[in-house]
Amino acid sequence: RVLFRSVTSYVYSSVNQQEIARWFAVAPFGVTLVFLLCSLRPPRMLFNPVRPWLYLLILGLITIFASGFRNVLLQALVALGLAAWFHRGWRELALGALCGLVLLGAVIAGQGRLYELPLPAQRALSWLPGKWDSVVVEDATNSSQGRFRWWQDVIRFKVIKNWWAGDGFGMSVRDFEAFQRSQDFEGFMTAVGGFHNGPLTGIRSVGVIGLLLFYFLIIATAVTAVRCVNRCRGTVLFPTAIFLAVQIVWFPVSYTLVFGDYSSQLPTTIMLQAFLVLVIRMLGELPQEQPVAAPAVKARSFSPARTRLPA
Repeated sequence: RVLFRSVTSYVYSSVNQQEIARWFAVAPFGVTLVFLLCSLRPPRMLFNPVRPWLYLLILGLITIFASGFRNVLLQALVALGLAAWFHRGWRELALGALCGLVLLGAVIAGQGRLYELPLPAQRALSWLPGKWDSVVVEDATNSSQGRFRWWQDVIRFKVIKNWWAGDGFGMSVRDFEAFQRSQDFEGFMTAVGGFHNGPLTGIRSVGVIGLLLFYFLIIATAVTAVRCVNRCRGTVLFPTAIFLAVQIVWFPVSYTLVFGDYSSQLPTTIMLQAFLVLVIRMLGELPQEQPVAAPAVKARSFSPARTRLPA
C-alpha cells in the first residue's frame, strides 16, 4: 500500500504548476548548445557582440530559462567554467567566474526592482538569493522539501528490499496492476525507483556494491576525460574533447548532490564513454612529430578551421 499512496507531494510539479508554464522539452537543446559553443571557443570570446556566438549563447540560455530547470542552468554555468579552465587554465577560470558573478548579480539585482523576469526564468534562478515572485518561491520550496520527504519515506518504509544487491529495474507485475487500479503517479515513480536521487536510485537498481562500482567508473572516466583534453590540445580533436569533458567531469558531482537517476543516466554515461574512447583512438591515428603545444595566449589564435596538423 505504501508504494501507491501519496508518500510525497513532489514528482514533477507542485501546487502552482498551472501558474508556471514551463517548456520542459527545450532544456536538452539549450544545454547542448551551450556545450557546443564553449567547446568551440573560450567562454570569454562568446561575449563578443560582433560575433554570432553571443546570440547563440543567448538562445541557449533563453531555452534553459524557459524550461525552468534549476539543475540544467547550473550545469550550463559549470560547463562554461570548465571550458574556460580547459581552454586557458586557472587564470581564465577565475576571470570567467568573476565576470559571471557580475552578470548574475546584475540580473538578480534588477529582478523585482527594474523588471520582472518570466516565472520559468525566475524558477531556474531561484536557487540564488534574489527577489523572486511568491509563486516561484512556493513552487521551488515545495519541490525541494517534497524531495527530502520522498527520500525519507523511501528509507522509512523500506521501499528498497535488497540494499546490497539491489532490486533490479522496473517493477513487479503486482505493483503494476496496483498502479493500473490506482493511477497514482507518485506511487508509480516510487515503484520503479525514480526517486530523483542518484545514490538512492543506484542502490535500488544495483545495490551498494553496484553503486560503488558505478562511482569508480564515472570518476575514472572523468580523470580520463581531463587527460584526453590535454592530449588533444593543438589538434582538430580539441573541441570534441572539451565537449565531452564538460559533461563527464561534472557528472559525479551532479549525480550525487543535484539530480540523479541511475536507470536513465547509465546509458548516457556509457555513450559518453564510448565517444571518449573513440576520440582517444582517433588521436592515436594523427601524425605526432612534435610535443603538444601549450594553451594559446591570444584569443584569436585558436580556431578549429585554421588548426594545421603536422605534415
